[in-house]
Amino acid sequence: MKHIIAVSGGVDSMVLINLMMQKYPKKDLVVAHFNHHTRPSSDDDEKFVQNFCIQNNLIYKIGHTEPKNHLSEDQARTLRYEFLNNITTEPHQIYVAHHLDDLVESIAINFTRGTGWRGLAVMDNNFIKRPFLDGTFEQKIYDRRDILRYAAEHHIHYRQDPTNTENTYLRNRLRPNTFNLDHKTKQSLLTLRNKQCRISKDLNDLIKNLIPTTTAIPRQLFQNLDDDIATEILRQLLQNHEISLTRPKLQDFLIAIRTYKPGKKFNLPEDKLVHIHKNYFML
Repeated sequence: MKHIIAVSGGVDSMVLINLMMQKYPKKDLVVAHFNHHTRPSSDDDEKFVQNFCIQNNLIYKIGHTEPKNHLSEDQARTLRYEFLNNITTEPHQIYVAHHLDDLVESIAINFTRGTGWRGLAVMDNNFIKRPFLDGTFEQKIYDRRDILRYAAEHHIHYRQDPTNTENTYLRNRLRPNTFNLDHKTKQSLLTLRNKQCRISKDLNDLIKNLIPTTTAIPRQLFQNLDDDIATEILRQLLQNHEISLTRPKLQDFLIAIRTYKPGKKFNLPEDKLVHIHKNYFML
């Protein structure tokens, strides 16, 4: 089993690789660094991680994207995980350095943007392991304060990402408030998130049995259901076709399914059109 560790060079991931080196044989570790080329210091980060791996006899893989002036957080994440998932065909587990503060920030971002209950079920992926959230290590490391303390005590060198202080990112604007939350509150949010993730899985399993397998979807299916249940069924239906909508857009689509006259169309992302017929709609 290969343990692929996403390492940016920042303090979180450098503490993670330090702990992983104590837990697993070096031959089973693969350090993965992805260079987004979105800022002048990106190449220095890459060189820092590369030198660390050479000095510590670690296997490493470097990924790149075409230099761009701007990548959204979602675009950058997608590229990064595509790289991580394609590093090896051997049995493997991917590890990332997300911690309690990252979790709280993500929940805050989701609710700031007006997402529904799923905004609490963040960072839930069976293929991605988050040791700082699931108690993998004996050391009690939970949030950013713990990580900074560990780095100082163990003289761990790391790179500072200058974009972490830029207010152009919503995450950075929320960070001072989430950072100062007491540990008990953060742990309570983690407990709620874990519960919500379990509920989400159970709900998805139930919904799959209700979704038609044909491309012609009966409109009647959505007419008499509670709005929240109808929205969840519609969300899963679209995900099966690799279409993702925000909650407000899902609600607009639900209204269209229920009320549009035959012959009208509903716009989806990437110029996709849904044709509304009398008794069904086509995806």
